[in-house]
Amino acid sequence: MKRILFIWIILLSALALRAGTTWNEGSVVLKTGEVLSGFLQIKPEYDIVLFKTSNNEQIEVFPAHKICSAFVHDTFLNINRKFTSIKQGNDVFSTSRLYEVVLQGEVSVLRRHLIDRYDEQKGSVSYAYFVLDNENLVNLKEFKNKIYPKLLQSERKLSKYVQEQNLGMRDLSSTIKVIRFYNKQRYHNPTVSELNGEGGFPNLVLEMKVSR
Repeated sequence: MKRILFIWIILLSALALRAGTTWNEGSVVLKTGEVLSGFLQIKPEYDIVLFKTSNNEQIEVFPAHKICSAFVHDTFLNINRKFTSIKQGNDVFSTSRLYEVVLQGEVSVLRRHLIDRYDEQKGSVSYAYFVLDNENLVNLKEFKNKIYPKLLQSERKLSKYVQEQNLGMRDLSSTIKVIRFYNKQRYHNPTVSELNGEGGFPNLVLEMKVSR
């Protein structure tokens, strides 16, 4: 199994080199606690991070299970992006996957690139969105039924805010607003990530395809 994984990683690295994909400055935090700064290519669809310290440096490949988080400045979109590794499964079988952090707080919003839904003609990318509450990862479309009732019990002002803003939580934008408000009320001095503007929400995310 390890041999197959090694060969797969090597093939992905070779493909990245041939494609001439842009390298972005950033850093990766390993499970060992080591922080590496340099140039990164993050491949969340394959759950790996490619790393080198300079343009001519040998490439290192870090699979998701060796990573805590990774940060890059996306020069194309001109935004900072954060990715986190989450272990999923049970004691018998588990795997680690890379998710991009859209909103960070007591309740976070993550997204995952869907490689099988890339629209080559339009050049658009589809994402699946998730809500992370403590260690509970839930598909965003289940937020209203599984997460929202618990938030109402913790924050009394939330219900009034949702009613005043007429937020039905049927789409990504309204759900983000609900979670952002909750995080700010809980912390007062928000610890919400400022990665990409207000609340860490990527400016172009609503223009991309959303798979929910």
